[in-house]
Amino acid sequence: MSSTIVEGFDEIYADLDDMNISDFKKRRVLNDVADDAVKVASQASYKRTGRLSKSWKKRPKRVDGNIGVQVYSKSYHDIYNELGSSKNKKHVGFFSRAINENTDKFFKKIEKGVLNGK
Repeated sequence: MSSTIVEGFDEIYADLDDMNISDFKKRRVLNDVADDAVKVASQASYKRTGRLSKSWKKRPKRVDGNIGVQVYSKSYHDIYNELGSSKNKKHVGFFSRAINENTDKFFKKIEKGVLNGK
């Protein structure tokens, strides 16, 4: 399973802890952002058969003791498309690019959800 690390969450976690926001609200906002990340990954996936684009899932996961959400694929094909293989180099980095291109959108949604409660 390939993973992409989005930097900047340490500062967000520290800010959230300083603001004394409930764990319920943090989970709800991160869950909403994970839904968006699943959609982004699905749209960016290689569409030859459509299995990879339908295989993206999310699950709650603790990250360094903080609440988090993991976006992953239930297909083993994701690693070949993300990292490439000897025969497939067309789609290398599709997941990383898709997530990185939408990072600002994700952070704005976190900010809006945490500060405005929406």
